[in-house]
Amino acid sequence: MNLTHPLEQLNQYSGAAIALAQQYAGDFDVAVDLVNDTMLKLCQVRQMPVGHELKLWFLKAVRNYCIDHYRRQQTQQQFLLQASGSAPLTDLDSHTNQPLEALIQADQTRHFHHAFAQLSDAHRELLALREFNQLSYREIATITGLPVGSVMSGLSRAREHLRQLIFVPAERG
Repeated sequence: MNLTHPLEQLNQYSGAAIALAQQYAGDFDVAVDLVNDTMLKLCQVRQMPVGHELKLWFLKAVRNYCIDHYRRQQTQQQFLLQASGSAPLTDLDSHTNQPLEALIQADQTRHFHHAFAQLSDAHRELLALREFNQLSYREIATITGLPVGSVMSGLSRAREHLRQLIFVPAERG
């Protein structure tokens, strides 16, 4: 029998939850608030899953809470586009002593954000769960409610589309 408080159990996955919420919120502080609200709501649940299932259950709850929260304020497409255009999606090392390298890195980051923002909502979500949260196909399927095969094919299409957007020849872009 596990006697730890439910908040302690959920807190071990708060980093991944905040990273996921930030994809929707576009702002770190808002993401933290959304995760905290979700955690408080989940503490009212009488029986939580255990082990790895707890992480998946928690991330699915955070995802759903973020979607519900923003649906009340604006359409899902509007908030996902806003989030992908304003929030840093990668933690690239910008601490360099070489100004030219920093400038190139900043330009590449802007280019990535612009390309990522052009993806569909579903493709952005799948890529965020897989690449930024390092979840398995099965875990993503559990969180999104999609079959594993759909997750795999959706990720493949999302990666290919992102690749095309990033590597557009200069004369066409």
